[in-house]
Amino acid sequence: LHALVVGCGLGRRPEVLKGAAKVVRAARDQKIPVVIDADGLVMVAENLDVVRGAETLLLTPNVMEFRRLCTAVNLEVPSGSCPPPELAARLSGALGGVAVCLKGREDGIATAHGTCSCDEQGTPRRSGGLGDVLA
Repeated sequence: LHALVVGCGLGRRPEVLKGAAKVVRAARDQKIPVVIDADGLVMVAENLDVVRGAETLLLTPNVMEFRRLCTAVNLEVPSGSCPPPELAARLSGALGGVAVCLKGREDGIATAHGTCSCDEQGTPRRSGGLGDVLA
């Protein structure tokens, strides 16, 4: 196994999220890169220790998922349709340096080592299901 993607099509049943958390922990222990999207981010918001401090992990939230994660770590997010990309750095820091790619009009990408953003024109990044492709 070279990498693991968790969340796309996962669903939100508590027993499934609990099982997914065990899989993510095992991947972390083996230093296997993990990408978490969609319902996997629900699992993270309910159990932050699963990801806290993991340098081989990437969270790919959309705006609503990002707000849920920020609420879970007690970060205030300004009201409005799309949080500024620099907030990805605050979430990353609150989670111990986990990589975060906040998907939006301008994607914000943050790790323990720095931040960047992407506002490249011409990509239909906001279409439903494209998070699955990113993951």
